[in-house]
Formats: sequence, structure tokens, C-alpha cells
Amino acid sequence: MRRRLFQTTTDPNLFVQRDAVVRAFSEMYRTQGQEFPSECKEGDYERRMRDAYPIHPELFDRLYSDWSSLDKFQRTRGVLRLMAKVIHSLWERNDQSLMIMPAHVPMDDPQVQSELTRYLDDNWIPVIEKDVDGANSLPLAIDRQNPNLGRYSACRRVTRSIYMGSAPTLRAANRGLEDRRVKLGCVQPGESVATFGDALRRLTDQATYLYIDGNRYWVSTQPNVNRTVQERANQLLDDRYLVWKEITDRLEAFNKKTGDRGEFSRIHIALESTADIPDEPNLGIRLVVLDPQHPHVRLSEDSPARQWVEDALQYKGSSPRYYKNTLLFLAPDKAKIENLERNVAQYLAWESILADDKKQTLNLDNFQRSQAETKRDATKKDVDNNPL
Repeated sequence: MRRRLFQTTTDPNLFVQRDAVVRAFSEMYRTQGQEFPSECKEGDYERRMRDAYPIHPELFDRLYSDWSSLDKFQRTRGVLRLMAKVIHSLWERNDQSLMIMPAHVPMDDPQVQSELTRYLDDNWIPVIEKDVDGANSLPLAIDRQNPNLGRYSACRRVTRSIYMGSAPTLRAANRGLEDRRVKLGCVQPGESVATFGDALRRLTDQATYLYIDGNRYWVSTQPNVNRTVQERANQLLDDRYLVWKEITDRLEAFNKKTGDRGEFSRIHIALESTADIPDEPNLGIRLVVLDPQHPHVRLSEDSPARQWVEDALQYKGSSPRYYKNTLLFLAPDKAKIENLERNVAQYLAWESILADDKKQTLNLDNFQRSQAETKRDATKKDVDNNPL
């Protein structure tokens, strides 16, 4: 493959550079072994990288294991045709990647895209342009919106890697790639593995054609339910009543479950009116947890929380308050409560999808149902761990 696609060289400096790159990859796989497939830590994999250089063995594995399983894909000629176009495109772009990995296959190049779709039965071009790679694709948009992702083109590299490992096996029983293998197809030495994990999470939240089942990911030609979920989450955020109710219900449940009031005689949670706070001298010190619709902005003199607290200290409903020094107030931080509201809206949206599926008003297949359950559980965890 190297003889057919690259010029032969005897320059010893190039061999030194090759060995340095291979050692850097091997060191990354050994020191961060939990992030990559186990075979990458073995000495044999280092030998494979040296033999395959400048093409990463993972790209060859995907081509010879997955793409070669297609009836129309000729094992040797098909790989040569594709890689010739990939290498030409990367050369024209002056790509500086250490090795050519699945994540570096430029699917926005028309000739490369043609090679990657001509062997498949379904119409993949609109899927690639929307959720994999292209000027108007979701991965490119997310990369542009997030500098930490954009400096690596993390989302584009993740979706390219998933496509290379899942498109030819879409009809297989065990479809998709494990998250460790997705990272294997993306990450180079000196880059943060966590950044690509973050990109993967964002994509599964927003992409229309990306599926997840446990720790396996694949791109399909059938849309998932992400768009429906996002629409429902946006509707919840427009009103927010149900979002606030979920937050206060969780606070009430936590308060009842723990039963620990500490130094307080009573804890009042998300009261609607200042009239609900008793004003009696023998009730001891009480903690008042403000409703999420009354957040505080640091250093602000007129935040919703400060206005509500000042009113509560002056009045019990329409009557004057006398024992104001028995009250302590706890208010949510505006920035943090907004993030919590978004997480709660996502959680409630996924819950509603599963509820509608049980009512048979949605016809989810097994993988869509599994994805909905996975995302519901993940968003629930986000809500549980979100500080106010």
C-alpha cells in the first residue's frame, strides 16, 4: 500500500521522524490505556504503526474489516482508490496530522465522499452533509461555537471516525463502534482525550442521524428522536413552570429523605408567598430556600432573589414582619440555575418520549428506545449532580 501510494525514500531523517511519531502514539496508549482498546498497549501494535506509517492501523482495520465486507467493495483496488483520493486531498490542504487516521478522512471533499457512498445502498450524502462533515454540518457548527472543541476540530473528527466504522456495517447485528475505538480513530499525542469525549456527548444530544446503544455509536440513514426532544425541551424552557416544579419537587424530596435540618428548626422550600413564612418568636432559626424563579446575580443590588428577600424581611404577606432575625435565606445562583434548567428540560423531554412510547403514540424501534433510555439516564445524572 505504501509503495503504491507514496514515493520511496532512503532519507534517514524521515525514518527518525517516523519512529518519534510512533513512540509518541505508543506512549499515549500506554499511559492512558483506559481510554483506548487494550491491544493498543501491546508491543505488536507499535510494530503495526511503524509498518503502516503514515497511515494509522485503525484506518486500515476499518477498511479491511468493515468496508471489505461490502459486496461492491474490492478489497485491494477499493482501498487503493479511496486512499489515493484521501491522500491527494490532505496534501492539497497541507494537513499537518501526525498520521492519517479515520478522523482525517476529508468527507467534505466530493471525490472522497463519492468513494465512501458509491458502495452503499442507501442515500448517505444528505446524512454526511448534515451530521458528519460539510460546510453546513452540525459538527462544524458545534466546533465553531466551542473554542475547546474547535482547536482540534473535535466534533468533525468524531463523526468522521464513527462513519468510517459504522456505515458499511449498518445492517449488521452488532453495529457501531465502542467509544474507545472512536477515540482511537481521533486522538493524537498532545491532545486531550476528554475533549473528544465532550464532543461525542454533545453530538449524541443534537445530531439527527447519530445513534447510541450502551457504549456503541453509529451513523444511520434513519433519523433518531433528538430533534423531537430538542423541540420539547425548548417548549419547556419557554414556559419553565414544569421545569421549576421538577426542581422544587426534587428539593422537597431530598429534604424529606434526609430529615437533617442541622441548626434550623425548619426548612421552607420554594414558597410562593412571603405570607407562608410564619412570624413567631418561638419557632427558632429557619432556612428559606428560594424558588428557582428568584435567582441571585452576584454583586447585584436588584436581583430577583434580593427583591424577594427584602420583601420577605419587611412583610408577612400584607402584614409587617417583626421577627426577621430568625430567618436565613438561600438563593440559587442565576448562571448555575440556568444550566440546571436546561438539564432538567432535557431530562423531562426524554421522559416524555419514553412515556409516549409506552402509550404507543410514538413508534420507536429497539435502538431508538435504548437511546432514549440512555439519554434519559444521562440527563437525570446531570440534574442530580448539578449544584445550585
